[in-house]
Amino acid sequence: GGFNYLQFVFPGIVSMTVLFAAINSGLSLVWDKEFGFFKEILISPVSRPAIVTGKIIAGSTTAIIQGMVVLLLAPLVGVSLAPLVLAKSLAYMLVMAISLSSVGILFGARISTFHSYPLVMNFVVMPMFLLSGAMFPLHGVPRWMEVLALWNPVSYGVDIMRVAITGHGLFSPGVSLGILGAMTVVMGLGAMCFLGRDY
Repeated sequence: GGFNYLQFVFPGIVSMTVLFAAINSGLSLVWDKEFGFFKEILISPVSRPAIVTGKIIAGSTTAIIQGMVVLLLAPLVGVSLAPLVLAKSLAYMLVMAISLSSVGILFGARISTFHSYPLVMNFVVMPMFLLSGAMFPLHGVPRWMEVLALWNPVSYGVDIMRVAITGHGLFSPGVSLGILGAMTVVMGLGAMCFLGRDY
């Protein structure tokens, strides 16, 4: 595609940073539940949708800040940070961060103990990352891997970041945004349904 491997993998590194930071947003919810703060939140005059939305926004903010730090290193691998590239990257990073934070909050709503969360997240997140195309192209891989990658929502987050940074991707931005948006809605609604059921 006219760029080297470092330039190819750089959007994957940015996406990986956003992925791990956003997914870990649910850890704050587990922490609140384990130490009793969450009971005080539940009895406050705040709706569950507002609680979930606030947690998603908080997790997304952390993920975007961390992703921006890595993004600013783009010139070191020969990737241009023109104003349009930077604007697209930040916009797509925001969508990806919100989507993945909703996944973290859903798991946080279901997991009760602080020590269980990292175990479950590693079991879920590592396959999602490895099958996302962040480290290697998804074309030319075995068919089963290609199918799993197509069902992996992180693949669309990585791809849309690659489109923003390098101008090349497997999917159109509209498809990737649609899938990430749908995942945000589904995971967010799931978190609202499960929130507080442990009490």
